[in-house]
Amino acid sequence: MPDDRGDALRRPPPAAFARERPILSAPGLTGDQIQQLRSNWVIANLYRLRAPLAQLELNSQEHSALARIAAHDVEFVNTVASLLARARAAAPLNEPTQPDR
Repeated sequence: MPDDRGDALRRPPPAAFARERPILSAPGLTGDQIQQLRSNWVIANLYRLRAPLAQLELNSQEHSALARIAAHDVEFVNTVASLLARARAAAPLNEPTQPDR
């Protein structure tokens, strides 16, 4: 059976989850509805974190770290995503030269 999550991580996040943390406890919402909101929120965060890492091969430990970061609040995720994007766009640091022997 194909896994829909891979496609969801490549698509832009739903607008409803792009800016705010969803309400995770609200009168009238069932546990399943709350879990679905949280799931969509984490997927949107994963999309933001993976965008600056496009075309880099990540190992399972790195994927796991991104998933843990994605469970945090939007401000934290946006800060980490911004740092990743700026680091990726920056010019490489010059390697120190070794003196000739």
